Amino acid sequence: MNSYDFSHNNLDAIFSFQKLSHCQFPSLNISHQFDFSFLDNLILNKSDFQTSLSDSILISDTQSVTAEVDKLMNEERERLKTFRNRIYYLLLFLFLGFVVKAYFMYRYYKKTKRQRAQMLLENKNLQMTKKENKELQQKINTSFDEVIQLAKENSSEFLIRFQEVYPHCYYKLVHLYPDLQTSEIKFCAMLYLNFSTKDIAEFTFVTPKAVQNRKNRLRKKLNISSDEDLNVWMKKTCD
Repeated sequence: MNSYDFSHNNLDAIFSFQKLSHCQFPSLNISHQFDFSFLDNLILNKSDFQTSLSDSILISDTQSVTAEVDKLMNEERERLKTFRNRIYYLLLFLFLGFVVKAYFMYRYYKKTKRQRAQMLLENKNLQMTKKENKELQQKINTSFDEVIQLAKENSSEFLIRFQEVYPHCYYKLVHLYPDLQTSEIKFCAMLYLNFSTKDIAEFTFVTPKAVQNRKNRLRKKLNISSDEDLNVWMKKTCD
């Protein structure tokens, strides 16, 4: 039995005793021996007491429920906070991963683009070089044919054209052997073009013996061994 039930039952017993003393034993005049005034106050305040006790119990229950609700709400808030943090870190990780991937893709793209541009430039230069070499070779062939034709004709323009087509050979001879005369340089040019003794004799309208004598004088002047082929020596010297 709780305190509320105990207090309620005692009040009921006192109330019944007072009623019984007035109704059953009026001749005893018990009221002058017992002062029931405090009982009257208790009876009058019975309802207030019961209400106050009920309110106290209700407040206690309400506080318990409120505490439990607060606890559940705090747990839910912590759970949501943890969930939000996980989402935040996940999004941050994905963002950083995207940035890193984009950076390396950009670098790869720039590198590939640069390599492709370099390859295109090299191919273009190669094509241009091939074209230029082909054109140069054609010019050389044309010039070579022209020089050969001038030599065959024993033209006075032969040495001038030879100097234009083979400037390196002409200037080497002049630089290494400044004492060479123009006729001797012309003779060296014919040897450089790999003309034989018979060809030179035919083109210059002299005998092969006269050409051979010129070769011997040139060997002596340029200090070339008799074992050395003059045509080969001229190629090595000029190139």
